[in-house]
Amino acid sequence: MTSTYTFQGHGPVLDTVLRIHPADGTPPFDAARRLTVPMDYLAVLHRTREVVLRADPTGRSYVVDWARTNLLAGTTAAAVITPDGRELPVTGRPDLIWALMNLLAAHGLSNPTPVLDLRKQRLSPLAGAFMDVVRGMEAEPDPARP
Repeated sequence: MTSTYTFQGHGPVLDTVLRIHPADGTPPFDAARRLTVPMDYLAVLHRTREVVLRADPTGRSYVVDWARTNLLAGTTAAAVITPDGRELPVTGRPDLIWALMNLLAAHGLSNPTPVLDLRKQRLSPLAGAFMDVVRGMEAEPDPARP
């Protein structure tokens, strides 16, 4: 990222090179973009260099999803509500958040809030798969946690 010394109404404009790692397993590639970083999300870039992108179906257009990037960086509280109503905090667990986001995307689902409520009718058919991901990540030791 480099500054362009330009500021638009929402925030500074940065020249960036995004290394894109497609969730479908195709090889990573680079895409140069000029991005306006909203002021609300500027602090996120101090915590992470990973951003969540939304791509059009042809793969020709990429837009940074700042709200989901905030979740990934741990600057927004995130939780999963299990089918039995328990709340599992996932803030600061980018490995788990990435896995959940990819599972949602693989099934053509979106979750616009920081809470993934598996009791919702549209998510309940996949609740088992989501819980498998959560359990699998809980079984793996997190080196950042003592």
